[in-house]
Amino acid sequence: MFEALKAYADAIRSDRSNQQYVQQFMLVRQAYTLQDALEKETDSPRWLQYAQALRSFYVEQGVYPQALIWDKEIHQREGSAGSAVQLAEMQLALDKNSDAAQTLTAMESGKATTATRALLSVALARQGEMDRAREIAESIKVPEDSGPGTLYCVARANVAVGNRDQALVLL
Repeated sequence: MFEALKAYADAIRSDRSNQQYVQQFMLVRQAYTLQDALEKETDSPRWLQYAQALRSFYVEQGVYPQALIWDKEIHQREGSAGSAVQLAEMQLALDKNSDAAQTLTAMESGKATTATRALLSVALARQGEMDRAREIAESIKVPEDSGPGTLYCVARANVAVGNRDQALVLL
């Protein structure tokens, strides 16, 4: 990241009127500062806040492999269904379907949620395990108070196993 910071600083020196260089420099500098702060942070809630911010930077910049590294760190520290969903979403986006299935299967031991089960169905379907994927997708009961993210996960599971009509109903 230091190299990117240096490159933007050089770009600004060569063209001080280019606001895009200045904005990117500021973003990269903030990310660099966050990464440095993360290495020293001992307060768990603050560490998590910094890690999520740094992860968001990498996602926004399209540097998904780096975001995946932070998703793994976050999930390792937090171990929640939410962190599992975030990690599995990135693993699926990077076509790491087996890794996503492994992440989500670990949540099946009492911590599973509608979203983790739905994404597990997606990961299994992508690996060709259609019977198991279909069994999971069809067994999901969507709570009435489910948010749009959960509904989207369940719709994805239904599409993955060929239940397109059910997916449309959810969306």
